[in-house]
Amino acid sequence: HEHAVAIDPRHADALNNLGAHYVRMEFHEKAIESYDRALRIDPRHSVAMTNKGRLLRSLGRTREAELLYREALGITRSGLTLNYLGSLLFNTERYAEAASAFREALEIDSADDAEVNQNYALALSKIGGVSQAI
Repeated sequence: HEHAVAIDPRHADALNNLGAHYVRMEFHEKAIESYDRALRIDPRHSVAMTNKGRLLRSLGRTREAELLYREALGITRSGLTLNYLGSLLFNTERYAEAASAFREALEIDSADDAEVNQNYALALSKIGGVSQAI
C-alpha cells in the first residue's frame, strides 16, 4: 500500500487502502492521517469516510464516527455503512433510529445478511416491535 502511494501520492483509493492497512497494524494516528489525505484529494470518497468512522468509533469517538457515517450515506447509500450506523445508534440506545438504519440496509443490499437481520430484530425488540422481529 505504501508503494502505491509512493508511486501516486494523490491516489485516494491507495490512501484509503493504506489507512485500512494501518488500522490492521494498530497505527491509528497514521490511519487517520491516510484517510484524511484521501478525503482531501476526493472529498466524496464515501468508503474512506466509512473506514475513518469505523476507526473513530473503535477509539470511542462516537459522535465523529456518526457524522462520518451520515456524510458517507449522503453520497452513497450503502447497506454496509447503514449497518455500521445502525450498530452505533443501537449502542447509544437510539433503538428506533437503529431499526430504521438496519431496515434500509436490508432493503438496499443485505436482505440475506444474517448479521443485519439479527441487528434489526434486536433493535425492533428494544422498541416493542417483537412481532416484526420474528
